[in-house]
Amino acid sequence: IRPPCLGKTFWPWLGQGQARTPEAEMSQREGSTFSIKCPYTAQSDKQLKAWCRMRNERCELVVLTHASIEYRYSDRARQGHITIQDDNGTVSITMSDLQAEDSGIYSCVYSSNYVPLKTILLNVYKAFFPIPHLVTHPGLLLQTSHTAKHCSCSGLALHFD
Repeated sequence: IRPPCLGKTFWPWLGQGQARTPEAEMSQREGSTFSIKCPYTAQSDKQLKAWCRMRNERCELVVLTHASIEYRYSDRARQGHITIQDDNGTVSITMSDLQAEDSGIYSCVYSSNYVPLKTILLNVYKAFFPIPHLVTHPGLLLQTSHTAKHCSCSGLALHFD
């Protein structure tokens, strides 16, 4: 199901005539969950809200909500990793199981002209070695992980081979 008049998934950046500079940079580790809230005024209440990934000054629709119905455009959204919810003055977006490929500029937008509410730069970094268990002892820090083949400690520094 597609909302009325929205047959394309790429739209020129119509809000304010040009791409906006991100207001904030968010860094998240791969596998983590990222959430953002974008408040809007009462006059925007009945209009569509969307989460766009900005590419070449164009809004690439990721998810959109209109009249309490969610539309999923990207593969990650269709897999349930990206959701959007519109609740009385705030649109909330959640991205779960983040991957490095999710890095980019995103905007919360409203109306069929995709007027930006908030624009962010999302940086998803790879965890080089997960640290599921840390064992501490005075003057000693040991890392136990199935991904590290060898760990040696000297003072407070860890060396991974």
